Amino acid sequence: MRRWGPKLIIAVLAALVVSSGALYALGRVSPVEVLRTAPWPGSVDTRQAERLYAAVVPPPWSDTEAVISKTQQQLRAHPDDERSYVVLGEAYEQKAREVGDPSYYAKADAVLRQARKLQPNDPETIAAQGSLALSRHDFAGALILGQQARRLDPYSANVLGIISDADVQLGNDADAMQAAQQMVNLRPDLSSYSRISYLRELHGDLTGAIAAMQAAAVAGGPAPENVAWTSWQLGTLYFDEGQLDAAQHEFEQGLAVYPGYIHCEAGLAMVAAARGDYQAAIQDYNTALKVMPFPLYIINLGDVYVAAGQPQDAAREYGLVDVIEKLFQANGVNVDMELALYQADHHQSLPQALALARRNAQLRPSVMSADALAWTLYAAGDCKGAATADQQAMRLGTRLPLMLFHAGMIARCSGDTASAMADLQQTVALNPRFSVLYDGVAETALGAMARGATAGAGEGK
Repeated sequence: MRRWGPKLIIAVLAALVVSSGALYALGRVSPVEVLRTAPWPGSVDTRQAERLYAAVVPPPWSDTEAVISKTQQQLRAHPDDERSYVVLGEAYEQKAREVGDPSYYAKADAVLRQARKLQPNDPETIAAQGSLALSRHDFAGALILGQQARRLDPYSANVLGIISDADVQLGNDADAMQAAQQMVNLRPDLSSYSRISYLRELHGDLTGAIAAMQAAAVAGGPAPENVAWTSWQLGTLYFDEGQLDAAQHEFEQGLAVYPGYIHCEAGLAMVAAARGDYQAAIQDYNTALKVMPFPLYIINLGDVYVAAGQPQDAAREYGLVDVIEKLFQANGVNVDMELALYQADHHQSLPQALALARRNAQLRPSVMSADALAWTLYAAGDCKGAATADQQAMRLGTRLPLMLFHAGMIARCSGDTASAMADLQQTVALNPRFSVLYDGVAETALGAMARGATAGAGEGK
């Protein structure tokens, strides 16, 4: 399972609790459907795509629009009210998460800058700017802001979460764990336990990651979305371990609590695809995309269409990715890693993919960024460079099927057959159906290497 994270719309990490449960107004056509019917290539620009997002309305439990309206009214009456600017900025960021429209990030940035002018040393304002920086994938900026806020308010669990998230993405692995543990010590709740879960996952402890996410589920949250979110995370962890029935149960449980929750709908699609039921997967992904045009699920649907022998439908889905990516970039969201991985996986614009992956690895030297660079180098045929980058990708001992698959294929390409077989065997042992796009590739490579070893042994007799 490839985590697009926080995730484009989900801010940065799977550990961030967000509200991605938007619906479409009755009688309107979803943005995905409009984009699908546009003549290609390049007929829909970012301004048009942004207008299409206006079709999305927040989930029924959301009061974000009311908060925005009330706060705007308050600011018209009291234009120097710093606290109202912070409330409005946080509401704009929440709106971006609820409806998937990144243009709200720019609005949030503007009002938070105004708040900062009025009160330069207010820790809540600085923390709000740090959260926004995470959402836009400006991790260096987020860390600076988080550290500034902590100096002003050293006992804020929220600030520690910002610092931990930024440190993860900047490759400060020990610092990230320390901040997350301090967060748990201050406030043991869903937000802190979920960060511990993600860090354990990156360090190769899937069992520990599941235990921490179960603790997050027990801690719960104030809204049904919080419960559904933990079910989605648990389901994804079970999927990575190859426990498809347990994964399906978690996704279904999330939908029972919060019907229409996009990530649990997509989780069911992922399970169906892993079982080879491509038509069910197509139906489930389309159900998810009627909620929100989430880029990863558009790509996944395209991959399922390829597996189902429907290349024209796949091409239509892949065609949406560029428009949505440009919309995020136009609103200050860095999507270099996500775009590089997409292009490497689908062998598109590899010189551009390499440039994006290299730039991302410099700005965001996490294990995930190193993995993206390694895989992009592999796709471009640079086996030696890929092997060097993959050493950084695997430095924490991460045991996610996708990363192990990447490591195995790169090791095979660079001539390290023993490491290739070990990594690919781990991949297959965890979840042989981890990816529709690469279904059966690990087993085929293992078979070829085993035959080669047998032939070599026979020649030596």
